[in-house]
Amino acid sequence: MLKDVMDHAVEVQREISKRPRLPESRRGIWLIVLLASATALAGYSWFARPEFIWGPKPTAEPARQEADTRFAMYLLSRRLEAHRKREGSYPATLAGIGRPNSSIAYHLLSESTFELVGMKGGKQIVLRSDMPAAAFLGNSPRTIMGSTR
Repeated sequence: MLKDVMDHAVEVQREISKRPRLPESRRGIWLIVLLASATALAGYSWFARPEFIWGPKPTAEPARQEADTRFAMYLLSRRLEAHRKREGSYPATLAGIGRPNSSIAYHLLSESTFELVGMKGGKQIVLRSDMPAAAFLGNSPRTIMGSTR
């Protein structure tokens, strides 16, 4: 019985060793081809910046720029309102909320009203704190979201 087991083991080993294997040199070639292809794809992606990998290129449409400015001004007004709720009054300058070098001008009109003024494309954009947010923003959120789809 032991002889039968040993004969079977020898036979199985012969079958395993008969299977054709890829020579070591061919494995190295396939590895080099694979790495070269991956490097070429990465180089193409980096230099050509195709939209299917990197997404759409940013647009410089005047409508989008104005929408961006309006939304930035709205967010800044929310920070000013949060400061007023926390401290009891609006800050004297934008440095009071951590925005010392803003391209948006800030004017404190009274203890309860402020004005933010931004310029985009030669057009002055004004946000007053007593102005409804929806009226100021208009279709800016749609403009911003529409260009990313």
